Amino acid sequence: MLPMQDFVKIRELYFKDGWGIKKIRRTFGYARQTIRKAIRDWDGQPPRYRLSKPRSRPASTPEVQEYVRGILEADKLAPRKQRHSARRIHERIQSEKPQWEIGESTVRGLVRQVRQEMRERPPVTIPLAFDPGEEAQVDFGEAWVTMGGEQVKAHLLVVTLCYSRRSFVMAFPSPNQVAFLDGQVRAFRYFGGVAGRQAYDNLSSAVKKILPRNGREENPTFMAFRSHYGFEPRYCMPGQDGAHEKGRVERRVGSFRAAELVPLPEVESWAALNRYLLGRCRELDAKPHPEFRDRTVLEVFEEERAYLRALPRFDFVCAEYRSTRVDGQSRVVFEQVHYSVPCEYGLREVELRAFWDRVEVYFATDLVASWPRSYRPGEKHYDYRHYLKLLRYTPGASLNGKPFQGLPEVLLRYRKELLGRQERRQAGRGFASVLGLLLEHPEKVVLEAAELAMLCGTVDPEAVRGLVHQLLCGPPKPVTRLDLAGCPSLAVVQVPPLNLDSYNKLIGVLRA
Repeated sequence: MLPMQDFVKIRELYFKDGWGIKKIRRTFGYARQTIRKAIRDWDGQPPRYRLSKPRSRPASTPEVQEYVRGILEADKLAPRKQRHSARRIHERIQSEKPQWEIGESTVRGLVRQVRQEMRERPPVTIPLAFDPGEEAQVDFGEAWVTMGGEQVKAHLLVVTLCYSRRSFVMAFPSPNQVAFLDGQVRAFRYFGGVAGRQAYDNLSSAVKKILPRNGREENPTFMAFRSHYGFEPRYCMPGQDGAHEKGRVERRVGSFRAAELVPLPEVESWAALNRYLLGRCRELDAKPHPEFRDRTVLEVFEEERAYLRALPRFDFVCAEYRSTRVDGQSRVVFEQVHYSVPCEYGLREVELRAFWDRVEVYFATDLVASWPRSYRPGEKHYDYRHYLKLLRYTPGASLNGKPFQGLPEVLLRYRKELLGRQERRQAGRGFASVLGLLLEHPEKVVLEAAELAMLCGTVDPEAVRGLVHQLLCGPPKPVTRLDLAGCPSLAVVQVPPLNLDSYNKLIGVLRA
């Protein structure tokens, strides 16, 4: 094959300098046919080898082709990472059909050919158009943020209205069903209505099972959710091919992450991150619409707003409900995380409601405990107030009990001072009596009394109790002189001074 530099030089010598084919052949040593191809048959592309006729397909019998096609058809229902490779198909042919003498390269070519024939999606896509309020598209994306000085993965739920392109973005610690539903509820509030149709992937939060002929067995909770808001779901094709069926939200996920989350935002909490994301969404509303360039996204949305479905009177409660039993240490367990509840509910059946950001525990209809939800399995969360009543029976636990390791700093210092001055058993009883004051009086007052007692140089629990009562009663009120100007009759009343001589004589007699 001609090198590119010789190819160009031959054409320049022939067309510019007027050299003949014979002279060029003597100079470069190429055959006349090669020189003629460079001069006359050039198609504008760099020189390359060209097949005079198509390569023949791998030599295989119809039986082999049907066998390979059957394996690849069955692979459609298998997990993506556990499907047959060409080598594995060749190994199966050798073990199951030893009479078929066929090489691995032939099998590779046959597999490539059959896969191309089985492709259902064309290599190009069709642009879509939507009416106002017709459809919204929903998708999860991932991004990294700096939260509390640590890099954390955030799962972004993005909801985009297809006509106006207005978007809502919210971050969650996990892409579970509660987050999936809660994010949509907040998006509906943000838009002030619901589109008639919502497009989704086949995520387990919505789809329990994919059925033949493009059917879906939906998750019962999601069925209740869509019935509550009255929209129709549309599910995309499984796998990567389905991404092209909701391109608006797919592009929004990527563009939002690249434009609004670079560099990594630094926030202190999930609430702060979501406030930041909401502000970025409102900034996007002011940008020109990609189709109606003379109007902003928000202006087009105002047109679409009238076509959205009205919101129901109350929001769907996005929580996972679970009946559970409080264990012997007055804790409930959810997703391998322990949360304490008041000790009086120990060994009782309670209802646990897990929201995306908190976990609530109910006994009958009463809320007995509420905790920020943790997504780190193995963690244990205690509230020392839940165990105060038990100190009446086991006062020594106030010194080593796990729930009492997280006491306020003032009480930790008081306990340390108490242990330094008293014998351990006596200190345990005394500290338990101080903690018992929290059952009867405000925590702020008890902490202030403990601080005042240490400032006075004492750690006596009775001194703390006395200071609590003094703080609750407040400072003594000043005595004011009674104004008798409006009561002249009282002004003439004279009260004789008290004579204490008789008492003094009595005291003297007793002393004697």
